[in-house]
Amino acid sequence: MYVTQRLAILIFSVCSLLAVPARANDGQVVQTGSYPLDTTYWEKTATLNKFDGTLGTLESVELILDGEILANAGYENLSGTHNDISLRSAANIAGTFPNNPFLEQYGFQLTIMPANFGTFWNIPGFDGVNDFNNISGQMLTGLTGQDSETLSTAMAYTFHPVIRLLIHDEFTDSDGPAGGLETINMLIEASGASLANDVRGNVASIFQTSATGSFSLVYNYQNSITTGSTPEPRSIVPFLIGMFFVSFLRFGRK
Repeated sequence: MYVTQRLAILIFSVCSLLAVPARANDGQVVQTGSYPLDTTYWEKTATLNKFDGTLGTLESVELILDGEILANAGYENLSGTHNDISLRSAANIAGTFPNNPFLEQYGFQLTIMPANFGTFWNIPGFDGVNDFNNISGQMLTGLTGQDSETLSTAMAYTFHPVIRLLIHDEFTDSDGPAGGLETINMLIEASGASLANDVRGNVASIFQTSATGSFSLVYNYQNSITTGSTPEPRSIVPFLIGMFFVSFLRFGRK
C-alpha cells in the first residue's frame, strides 16, 4: 500500500505539471521597402506603422539598411611629372527620423559607403589633353559595391535600458488599431561621397554615381496572449489520470 501511495502521488504531480499554462509566444512584425537605382542625390520618405501595443510587449526594434552603388570615375594627371592619384567613389545612404528629434538623437542614423577603391601609382605627367584617357588619365566604368548595416535596441552596449524603453515607447501605439494605428516617417537619403587627391596637387577628376537602397524595420515582441486559462484537451487527460489514481488510493484505504 505504501508503494501504491507513493506511485499515485508521483503520477499526480507529473500530470499536474503538464497542465500548467503555456508560456507566452514570441512574435515579430516586419515592414520593408526598396528604392530603384537612381542618380545621387535622392531622398524618399517611408511611412511606417508603429507597433500595435495590443499584441504584447515590444522587446526590440531593428533597422536593417542595405545599399548598392553603380559608379563611373576618372582621373587626369595635370602635373608635368609623375603623380600618385587616389580615387574614392562612394555613396552615403542614411535612414533617419527627421520628425522625431528623440529618435534622431539616439542612434537611428545609418551611413553606408559601398565602394572604395585606392591609389594609382606613378601616373605619367600630363599628355596635353584632358580627356581622362591615354597615358596621363583613365576612366573606370561599371564600378559596383554593396554594404549593409543593422542597428537594434537589443544591443545593450548601444542603448542604455532606460533609453531603450523610451525608444520603444516612441515606436508603440498603445491602443493599437482601435484608434487608428499611428505611423512614423523614416527618411532614406542617398548622396554622393566621392573624392580624388594626389601628391602633386594638380589632378582633374570626374564621378558619376547612382545608388539603390532597401530597408527592413523589425519589431520583436512578447505575445501578451497565453494559453492555459482553460485547460486544453491534451492537458485535461493527464490531469484526470492523476485524479483517478488519488481516488483509487482513497478507495483502497476504505
